[in-house]
Amino acid sequence: MNRTIIDLFEESVSKYGQKEFLLEKHNGRFEPTSYNATKAEALTTGAGLVALGIERSDRVSILAEGCNNWIISELGLLYAGAISVPLSIKLEESNDLLFRLRHADVKLIFVSKNQLPKIRRIASELADLRHIVVWGEAKENLAEGEMTLDELKSLGREYLQQHEEEFMAIGKSIQNDDIATITYTSGTTADPKGVVLTHRNYTANVEQAHSVIGVDEGDRMLIILPLDHCFAHVAGFYTMMSYGASIGTVPSGKSGKEALRNIPTSIKELQPNVMLSVPTLAKSFKKNIET
Repeated sequence: MNRTIIDLFEESVSKYGQKEFLLEKHNGRFEPTSYNATKAEALTTGAGLVALGIERSDRVSILAEGCNNWIISELGLLYAGAISVPLSIKLEESNDLLFRLRHADVKLIFVSKNQLPKIRRIASELADLRHIVVWGEAKENLAEGEMTLDELKSLGREYLQQHEEEFMAIGKSIQNDDIATITYTSGTTADPKGVVLTHRNYTANVEQAHSVIGVDEGDRMLIILPLDHCFAHVAGFYTMMSYGASIGTVPSGKSGKEALRNIPTSIKELQPNVMLSVPTLAKSFKKNIET
C-alpha cells in the first residue's frame, strides 16, 4: 500500500478540511488556519518551486524559527517532489551551515528574516544554490537572488492556472521509498552525517505513534521543539495531522531567550492538550510546577 506524507495530508484534508490545523500568534492572539487553507498555501508554494525550476528529488532547505510557514513550506516542497533538508537555527554559517548545504547540494533555501544574514555571508560559496526565499522581509530590502515568500506564491498561482493537473501529478507519483528528508547529525565526533528518511519512514512512525499518543480530534498541541527536529516532525505536526488535531508554535522573538520567555504565555493562551518537550525543558517545567 502506498502511503506517503502527501497521502497522509490529503486524507486529513478530506476528513477535517474546515477544522483548524495551524495556530500562530498575530495581533496578540493565536489565529487559526484550517486544513483546507493549509493545503491551498502548500500547493501555491510547491507550484512556485516548480515554476522556478525545482525538479523531483532536488534538495530544498529550511532555516527558520518554528511557524506556519515552516510547515506549509515543507508540505509545498514535498508536493513538488523535492527533498527537505531541515536545518537548525543554532548552526553557524562559517562551518556548520556551509558543510550541510554543500553536502546536500541544496538548490533553494527558505530562510527567515532573522537567519538571512547567515545565508548572505556564505551564498557566494554555494555553487548549487539558485534561489533564496525569505520570510518576513520587505521586497525592497532583498538582494539579487532573493525573493519574498509572497512572490514565490504569486508564481505558484500563475503556474497552477496553466499546469494544475501536471503539478498535482507530481505529488501523486511519489512512492513510499522516495526520500522525504535529509536530516544531519550534530557532527560532534566527525563530519555530520546526512540521515535519509523516506516518506514511508514517516508515515509508519505516525501509525506507530497512534499506539502511544492518545489524541482526539480537535485537541491542540503546542510545539516548543525546533521544527527541524525529527521528533517534532513525527510526534508533532504529522501525527497531530493524522488525528485531525491542531498545532501551535511559540512566537520566536528576536532571540532564543525571548522565545523561551514566550512559552509560559503561549501555554496559558493556547491551553494545549499535548506538548512535545525534551529532558532539559521537561526538567525545567517540573521544577517550576513544584515551586
